[in-house]
Amino acid sequence: MPGHLANRLQAALWREAVLAVQNGLASVEDVNAAVAQGPGLRWALMGPHMIMNLAGGKGGLEQMLSHFAPGIQGWWQTMVETPNMDQKLQKVLVDGINKEAGNKTIDDLEKERDTRLIKLLRMLQETK
Repeated sequence: MPGHLANRLQAALWREAVLAVQNGLASVEDVNAAVAQGPGLRWALMGPHMIMNLAGGKGGLEQMLSHFAPGIQGWWQTMVETPNMDQKLQKVLVDGINKEAGNKTIDDLEKERDTRLIKLLRMLQETK
């Protein structure tokens, strides 16, 4: 498998995010909010396998899989489509992110990201 693990995981999520926009299921802003306010929060604290372990309650991952593995397998089997990254889709993505960013420059957004990351890392360090 080529590529750094973290980049491959990010690419897989982004593929689904782009498909959601391409297929009209969500806007760029909706996708960003869904990830940032959903799994992004949990993944900042624990990785995806540990989050799934907790989803199983007292029985952990084993219990979660015994209940949900068939459904998860069904979802995965529908995840074969890849986005058509043509000029039209690229414009939709760029227009969507520009709308979400508003008047903020790349420098503004980088500063916001870095400030939040530093606060998050400090909080995580304090709770170890």
